[in-house]
Amino acid sequence: MNPRAIDVQLLLVFDALMSERHVTRAAQSIGLSQPAVSHALARLRDRFGDPLLVRTARGMEPTERALELIGPARDAIRQVQDVFLSRPDFDPARSQESFVIRMGDANEFLLLPSILAELEARAPSVSLIVRHLSPTDTIKALEDGSIDFAVSAFLSHPKSIRSSSLMKDRMVCATRHDHPSTRRRLTVDTFLNLRHIRVVQHAGDVRFVDEHLQARGLRRNVAATIPHWLVALHSVTKSGLAMAIPERMARHFDRDGSLALRRIPVGGAVFDWQIYWHRRNDAVTSQVWMRKLVSEICARLEAP
Repeated sequence: MNPRAIDVQLLLVFDALMSERHVTRAAQSIGLSQPAVSHALARLRDRFGDPLLVRTARGMEPTERALELIGPARDAIRQVQDVFLSRPDFDPARSQESFVIRMGDANEFLLLPSILAELEARAPSVSLIVRHLSPTDTIKALEDGSIDFAVSAFLSHPKSIRSSSLMKDRMVCATRHDHPSTRRRLTVDTFLNLRHIRVVQHAGDVRFVDEHLQARGLRRNVAATIPHWLVALHSVTKSGLAMAIPERMARHFDRDGSLALRRIPVGGAVFDWQIYWHRRNDAVTSQVWMRKLVSEICARLEAP
């Protein structure tokens, strides 16, 4: 196909229609008239030999072909935007960019204060939006561009997603410092029989400890399941409960010595916190700068 025959506006219309699922709202979102969007939809249907969006009792719904096309279409839109809007001379001191980051509350607690302090000193007009997403939704958000990068661990991802190690950590068992179990060695049986607060931030996510237990046919004695590491850790200091938690976060929290932290006998291997991004952002200067900033902060945490 002759590249001159490609109409980028058709991609914009397709993106708007897939987002809004309504011709009039799609037209308003991209500043076109309703007839213009209807005409563009007719051209798209002719080009792809598929209705793309069909009317149902719930409104307009995408066809399987439309769902296949929207990812590549949005990639193409972003690449065109990068060509015309990219700023290779990125100056953090003058930039007003906003970055969207995926973090859980463990890494928010550990990293965000330092990240915000560095931005205040080096990039005072740069802003952050922090979101927390499930592992699956994190990969989807990286692919569709709704987040710029993610800080997490054990994410299964396609080749389109890059990752780099930030710092090492391990899971430890946290209890109140005077918990009766601290008087004896923490065996597998002892660990399993403690009454646990389990942190599950998204249904079905068994990373870190529970996947290791499941592989061995083992289960913890769970007294409560909650979605936030910080609340769980605070609860441990006020009760006879235990929890498995990343060691770095626990030590950062435990400034007054109220916790006993012991290596757990199953699922306590060292792991890497990673930073994840989409390959289309490999060389985007602002993104490279931001990833480097996070890496530098983690390197300081790793220093003896």
